[in-house]
Amino acid sequence: MNILLEAEHLTKVFTQRGKESFKAVDDVSFSLKAGETLGIVGESGSGKSTLAKMITRLTDITEGTLKFQGKDITKLKQSQLKEVYGNVQMVFQNPVGSFDPRRTLGDGIGESLRNRGMKRAEVTKRVKELLEQCGLDGGFAGRYPHEVSGGQCQRAAIARALAVEPKVLICDEATSALDVTIQKQIMELLEELKDTHGLSFIFICHNLALVQSFCDKVLVLYDGKVVESGRPDDIINEPKEAYTKKLVDAVFE
Repeated sequence: MNILLEAEHLTKVFTQRGKESFKAVDDVSFSLKAGETLGIVGESGSGKSTLAKMITRLTDITEGTLKFQGKDITKLKQSQLKEVYGNVQMVFQNPVGSFDPRRTLGDGIGESLRNRGMKRAEVTKRVKELLEQCGLDGGFAGRYPHEVSGGQCQRAAIARALAVEPKVLICDEATSALDVTIQKQIMELLEELKDTHGLSFIFICHNLALVQSFCDKVLVLYDGKVVESGRPDDIINEPKEAYTKKLVDAVFE
């Protein structure tokens, strides 16, 4: 299996004038193979979202190296990141907030295609296909974010992420704002996409039950550090750290 993404000793330090510096991510290493799903779990403030932003280079990396298909992307400038964004896409917790409220969903999904020089008629056709792949009728392209439910909007956000045909999809608490039934439907969609598109996932979540059903391996983050890693079943059945046990008890008691 090819290693797609490799992180070595990733560290992120935030500094504010007149304040002590704050280490949000502290010496995190992992690898992600093609077709593999990595879960990253921890409570709010554990550094999960900061790590996701480092992987997508939405925030700069203070220390450590990040490689995509063997190429070092740690220090790439904004102008050089186009290739990274084509290969690594992100789906956020708040789907409505991730779309421009003044533009239709179809417009938002098609933006990356237009940027790549695709003709208008082709974009319209492709947007419809993407929506249908994600379980929505093509007519949703003409709706605005506030006109659809949270689950429908999250499906549209996944369609937008798939538009550039990425190799890695990062889901940052992508189901946590949805009710349980819709959450289950979105998880089923992600499972389906994993099989049909051969996608690799980084699945960021605080719910170990979701990670157990979806992920091949998991990192447990606490205070920016990896306190435990391994197969989800092993970590859930035999947590080594008190913090991990607390995460397990919160879901399985």
